[in-house]
Formats: sequence, C-alpha cells, structure tokens
Amino acid sequence: MTTLTDVSWTEAPLTRWDEVCELVDRCLETDGGLPLAADLEFMYSRWGSPALVTRQARTAEGELVAAGLLRPGDSGPTYAGMVDPGVRGRGLGSQLLDWGLISGARVVESELLTAEATALFTSRGLQRTFAEDVMCIDFRVQVPQCRVAPPFQLWEWTPGLASRFFEMYEIAFRDRPDFPELSPLDWIEDVAHDADFRPTWSLLAFHPDLGDVGFLTAKEGWIDQVGVMPAFRRLGLGEVLLSESLRRMADDNRREAWLNVNVNNPGAAMLYRRLGFDVRGQRGRFTPMGG
Repeated sequence: MTTLTDVSWTEAPLTRWDEVCELVDRCLETDGGLPLAADLEFMYSRWGSPALVTRQARTAEGELVAAGLLRPGDSGPTYAGMVDPGVRGRGLGSQLLDWGLISGARVVESELLTAEATALFTSRGLQRTFAEDVMCIDFRVQVPQCRVAPPFQLWEWTPGLASRFFEMYEIAFRDRPDFPELSPLDWIEDVAHDADFRPTWSLLAFHPDLGDVGFLTAKEGWIDQVGVMPAFRRLGLGEVLLSESLRRMADDNRREAWLNVNVNNPGAAMLYRRLGFDVRGQRGRFTPMGG
C-alpha cells in the first residue's frame, strides 16, 4: 500500500485524461455522487482549462493518487480535489485543501461529497452553503405508472412551446434564493441546444380552463428540471410529470434515470423515493464562515 514517503507533489497541468478518469472512477465507486463527474467532457470543463492551477500527488511509480484544482471565478477561486480511496487517512486530502485555501480559494466544491470530506471542510472553518442528494431509479426494478387525469394534459416540448416552458420555469422557481435572471432566449438556448436534451421526454402540464400549470425538462439519463405553479402544488402534478417522463425513458430502452434534489427539500425527496429513486451520493459547496 502506498505510504506518504512514496508520494511526491507537483503543480502542473493534468494532461493524461485516462488516468484522471481512472482516479475519478475509483472515487465514484467508493463515494457515490454525481455520475457525470466521470464524463470526459464534464471532467475537462472542470479540470482542463489553461487558467486552472492544479496540484497533484504521484507515487514513486508515477501513479496519480490525488489531485486538486483552483478555478478562477468572479467571486474568487474555487477549489476542488480528490484522493484515491486506497491512500486515504494519510493526510493527502488535508494537504490539498490547505493548499487550496492558502492559495485563496473562496469556494470549495465536491461532486462526490462524503461525511469525511464534510468534517474536513468544517475543521477548516468552512460552512456548507449548498448540497444535493444524487438519486437514481433502476427501471429494471420499477417503472412509475402514475397517469395524467383529465382535464389535465401533457404536451411534449416543441420549438413553438419553448417560451411557455420558460414561463413555467420562471413561475415555479423565481421565489428561490439566488434565482438566475435569464432571458427567455438564453434559457431556451441553454436547454434545447444541449446535446443531451430530449424533447420527447420533456413535458408541459396544461389545463383547458386554467392554462399551463407545470413543466419538466429531461436530458439523456436525467431529470433536469421539474416545477409546478405554486397554486397547483400538492395535487400530484409533479408525480404525474415525473412518471410520464420516466415511463418514456423506460419505453426507449433506458435502464435508469438520475436526478439531484436539494437536501433542504425533503418533500421532493420523499416523492422521488416513492417513485423508486434511491440516494447514490451527494454533492456540495462550502465557503469560509463569515466570508
């Protein structure tokens, strides 16, 4: 087993993406968390920018066992790091985090958040400002069968309906803290131009007398956003939207679907569990206390 005396530290760009993928895979298998973290495109967006500062630990044989980054941002650098599960408990994570904080990190993020990492962050005077449970449903075990009841109707995404999806997005989410002020064109482009967007799984809930009352957008393997007008919540519309979208995924021969839910939203988490989702990990963000 690797010991600390076997490890050497360098500050250099990560160039061998195969070994970065392998390190993320090992962490993901042990920790759970966001499966997209192992996606090469996602990984490169986090770890591949020439503006990044990266620090890495390697064994005497050259194996990558830990890596951290500082990513520039408007409010200051963001730190993220990972340590091979096989060499944990030896201070590598602490050394990486301390390097990031000394180097000026104002945000610490993790897509594979564990209780041990949370304890480490807290010990350095960091407070959690955001956390989501990462949940998954296995269609080989369960496919939700809840159907829409008249007079409500579900319409799938079309370019002609895109602006109405945006209106539902604004109504459903604008009371949330830090709600982003996006124009209709920006939001629609962000949704529809994503290569993984699936319009036939994305649905608008409509009532003939009352108009649009809810929406859901979906990507390949993911429930992206789901929202219902405040006046129509607790009527089962969210469950109907989710069930229909998930049923369409299963009918298209997908084996599973994922979603993220804020840890401060227990009502939504309860609904997802009832539909067949279970928690596979957590992701989170931390900032200095009082900072």
